[in-house]
Amino acid sequence: MLHLIMILLTSLFLWRAPLADLSAVAQNLPDERTVPEVQAVPTSSEADSSERRIDPDDGVDEILEVLETKGGQLNGFTADVTYAKEDELLGRREIRRGKVLYSNAKAKRQFAILFDTVIINRRKENQLRHYVFDGQWLAEVDHANKQFIKRQIVAPGQTLDPLKIGEGPIPLPVGQARADVQRRFEVERIALPSEGPLATLPTKPALTGLRLVPKKNTPEAEDFASVDLFYDLETGLPHGISMVASNGDTKMVRLTNLIANPELDDQQQAMLLIQTPDPAQWAIDIRPWKGE
Repeated sequence: MLHLIMILLTSLFLWRAPLADLSAVAQNLPDERTVPEVQAVPTSSEADSSERRIDPDDGVDEILEVLETKGGQLNGFTADVTYAKEDELLGRREIRRGKVLYSNAKAKRQFAILFDTVIINRRKENQLRHYVFDGQWLAEVDHANKQFIKRQIVAPGQTLDPLKIGEGPIPLPVGQARADVQRRFEVERIALPSEGPLATLPTKPALTGLRLVPKKNTPEAEDFASVDLFYDLETGLPHGISMVASNGDTKMVRLTNLIANPELDDQQQAMLLIQTPDPAQWAIDIRPWKGE
């Protein structure tokens, strides 16, 4: 099934390797235990001293309620991103690094992934590859090959939540209703990883792990077997995500230097805009909405 947001990530970053085989990738990932705590710009709703705080013994219901509340307070976030994949068949390891920006200002959801570095096996090179979603259109900008692809992935007059479960290849239930999550997934608490690429998740802030397993006969069950998410419940933002697809493919994402509800500067605002390059120098491919 073609997901609506970041659909190209599915083809770019899916790989066929068991989770255990990803341990070697960790050698090239940042040790997040040395990264400062997440910065957050308080909102008026966060100033409520009676706001419920999570207890170490709380169950899944309480955790999902906290995440739902925190998501409602989230106007956006920025982060450094590391996206790793490993092709066991070809013996090829690939890691991409860059930045993520998400904005929900004025109910207009925009999302950008801006990769600037790629490591293939042990060879590192600068390689600009950007993906920008402006609420209606998704653009893939390959600077090295001067290719620009712009797809209208939302029907005219409709809206899309790029973080909603089922609308992106990486489920991020940020601000999703607890009832909606539990209707589609079996959810359980899990410990932080002790091995593999996510073993270096930070101890401060304290993270909480959740495993989501799609229920039978749901659309998600066709696409993936499970997803592990490791959240900072103070901000409601994930630091690590590991997803196993239904065919055994695996994806891993690390977010560091997270800033919740930032005041985006002019340069960051520009990164969320889709700007068509010069057709005399670039290959341009624009695909308007054609329905499902």
